[in-house]
Amino acid sequence: MRNWYQMLCGDAASSLSGAEPVSAAMISMRSKRRYGGWCQRLRDTASSLAGMQPVSTVMTSPPYFGKRCYGGDMTNELGKELDDTEYIVNLVRVFNAVPLHPDGSVWVNIGDTRASNGSMRMVPERFAWVMQKHGWHLADVVIWAKVEASDDGSVAGHCMVEPAVKRLNGNGHEYLYRFTRCLPSKAWVDAWSVMVPRLKVKAVRYLPKELMSVESSTNGRCLSNVWRVQLARSLHKHYAPYPLALCERPIAMTCPMNICAKCGFIRTRLVEKQCYDEPSKGRNSRIFGRYTSDTPDNLVETTTRRDAGRHYVARMPVTTGWSECDCKDWERGIVLDPFVGSGTTGEVALKMGRSFIGIDLYSKHSSMAEKRCEATLAWLQSKNLDAGLLEQ
Repeated sequence: MRNWYQMLCGDAASSLSGAEPVSAAMISMRSKRRYGGWCQRLRDTASSLAGMQPVSTVMTSPPYFGKRCYGGDMTNELGKELDDTEYIVNLVRVFNAVPLHPDGSVWVNIGDTRASNGSMRMVPERFAWVMQKHGWHLADVVIWAKVEASDDGSVAGHCMVEPAVKRLNGNGHEYLYRFTRCLPSKAWVDAWSVMVPRLKVKAVRYLPKELMSVESSTNGRCLSNVWRVQLARSLHKHYAPYPLALCERPIAMTCPMNICAKCGFIRTRLVEKQCYDEPSKGRNSRIFGRYTSDTPDNLVETTTRRDAGRHYVARMPVTTGWSECDCKDWERGIVLDPFVGSGTTGEVALKMGRSFIGIDLYSKHSSMAEKRCEATLAWLQSKNLDAGLLEQ
């Protein structure tokens, strides 16, 4: 069982929605579970995806409206529309065409732009609203905090400088949305893989540091939806690569490592809650509600909560194993990036043991991403690393 990747060059909406036959070369590459690179219109790419295992996760950052020019195809390049409404409609078309697994998730990193009068266009919010109108469920809204200013005047992180006159620099954060076609409660999610460590409890990492750079603890606490991720400098010649760390949690959380090729069963983590000794902070135990005494025996309830005064028993999740099917014909879950750019998503997906498909309008980008994926697989082989064998 090996991870693999494909690189396709073409306009994303057409590639995902066309109906031309799959070429013999592509079928050959697919059967070998290796990788391949093609330059074609997006309408040709859709048929290539149609016969494949459904995509488990989309992780992407599309071109923002009215920002950069990535090439010379002004007709098909997203972000070069005449108005932001057309841009949003075209973007939604792309995700509507994705052959997503019924339990899959779509992560979209998107930023806003200003109109000529200086007002924010609210493109991310309007995009999320239109997606919901098309039947998608907005499962998570993550704030990617590039920089934050504390009340003491200190600043952590950095972002692009913006000439701000009588307003704030608007580049300090971006949105990362997660959409599902099914109800969010029905989607496949391994929330334990992205938990944060507990105080004074030895963390059980989901994957080793060299395969997943962000800290994780499968026996930890629930992750919140504000992430401070530093902008990373890239050696790859692309205008706007997002950091590796921004991709890791979405892929770990929503792309299963193993899916049965015969019955479609998705391997799922089995978890039990176990009691543990939570470090006390000057009290014998944690107690719900307000209280006016330092000792649990002399509590005086000062709220209307019915649970005030109850003793809290600290419990943490412990992985006991993974669910199985009778077939056990496992294939790796697939991550798709329809705006692959320099291939950041592909590098992360392959390191984390998933398979990867990348699409880009321009051949120079798809070639760049393909070389990056080749280098990643070569590095994994040289280090004898397979995330599927190291998953905790």
